[in-house]
Amino acid sequence: MSPFIIVLLSLLTFGVIWYRQAVFDMLHLIPFWLRMWKVKIHLVSEKYSFGKHKRQYLLYCPADKSVKERDYVVLYFHGGGWQFGSPDAFSPAAQVMTDWGFPVIMASHRRLPMHRYRSMREDISLTLEKTWEIMQEKGLEDKKIIIGGMSSGGNLAALLYFDKRTLASLNIPKQKLSAIFLQSAPLDLAQMRWSPTVQIFGGRKSSATFASASPITHLQATDSRPMYLIHGDKDGIVQYECTTTFFEKTKSLRCPNVRFETVKGGGHMASSDWAAEDNEVRKKLKDWLEQFE
Repeated sequence: MSPFIIVLLSLLTFGVIWYRQAVFDMLHLIPFWLRMWKVKIHLVSEKYSFGKHKRQYLLYCPADKSVKERDYVVLYFHGGGWQFGSPDAFSPAAQVMTDWGFPVIMASHRRLPMHRYRSMREDISLTLEKTWEIMQEKGLEDKKIIIGGMSSGGNLAALLYFDKRTLASLNIPKQKLSAIFLQSAPLDLAQMRWSPTVQIFGGRKSSATFASASPITHLQATDSRPMYLIHGDKDGIVQYECTTTFFEKTKSLRCPNVRFETVKGGGHMASSDWAAEDNEVRKKLKDWLEQFE
């Protein structure tokens, strides 16, 4: 066997061992999406654009009329590694929350590889301003906003929520952002295992752009707004440490209203299966959201 073949096989073997949990989680994306596609959708939605690119849009989903409407709107960012997914594909998640009485706005954004952190940072700001416009149009201006997101969408949700310097420049009353829930999210990018996706999104780890793209950079002391963090401790795509280090920083900064749930033995999709099935994660999320009447 030639030295080239030996080296190639060695690299492949090392890659499979090093990324074995990521491969395992990738394989579990198939049954996850099968469950999502099987959900019977009765959701009503309206599409709003906030830019010229086809990915710059929102879906507004009113609360189910058969339940009491809450005094909060949920702005939700879907996952997909900053490059896949769509609000439409995650409509089961919106349906669950509208059934609980929340008007929901599902956010889209420009994607990798053509658009990186800076473009997405611009998109999430435009998303919030458009959300405020929709709330005014729909007579929801008295409601507050809960921001949520899974995986890469959790990263974007957290950047929008915690970056107070950028928030100060946006056309929306700042007290509107009242709570956040984040599921298997890259909250500390430095804890992510190297991958082309992370490299393209945030650039070099030593760069100022990478730091800016990491929500933990923007976390400030004594933020008393409710936070709900959930992550599987066997996540091979977004390392569990991305949330644990973020949580530890909330404690060191004395943020008083943080709830952190670990899904024992859970992979990447463990904190997102609630969109497709009525499981323990869904019950805990609903329990946390019950405080927002």
